[in-house]
Amino acid sequence: AGGDGGAARAGRWAGGGLRARVRSAGGGGRVLGLGAGGGGGLLVPPLPGVSLGQKRAGTKALLASGARSSEMNLVRTHLSTAKGGGVAAAAYPARVVSLIISDVPGDDPAMIASGPTVAPRGTSQDALEVLDRRGIAFTADVHQAIASVSGRGRVTPGRLERATHGALAAPPPPWGAHP
Repeated sequence: AGGDGGAARAGRWAGGGLRARVRSAGGGGRVLGLGAGGGGGLLVPPLPGVSLGQKRAGTKALLASGARSSEMNLVRTHLSTAKGGGVAAAAYPARVVSLIISDVPGDDPAMIASGPTVAPRGTSQDALEVLDRRGIAFTADVHQAIASVSGRGRVTPGRLERATHGALAAPPPPWGAHP
């Protein structure tokens, strides 16, 4: 979804289209979602004021800096309208149930597919601190876009109160570990 051609267009449509579809569920509606590792790559719509090219360049710079996966997710989540609870917030007040296939140790739902139906881990300020610590120089307008989504971002906790999730599958424990 991060390419320049059809995949990028499909990713923009998928993320934006998904949010539009779940909005139509309404107050008495229900939304059933399936999330899996790698799904965050299809949820690419950036925040207003941030271009897809800027988001892509920042992701590449984070990778090159040696950022941990948790740091990558934190920044990408705070650059997106769909990640970090954005899909569940768009569906509110509908009930959202997400079934998740985990590909991450610890099965943290905020890390799987960038957590479209759960609150993000960390704040917009935390995301800016990662950029600073890793020496990632976004333009001033991108920093402002991230900073303008105060606290946990564009997702207020009340908009996630009707969202639940459960794990369908998770990676096996490492060799020698006992469940």
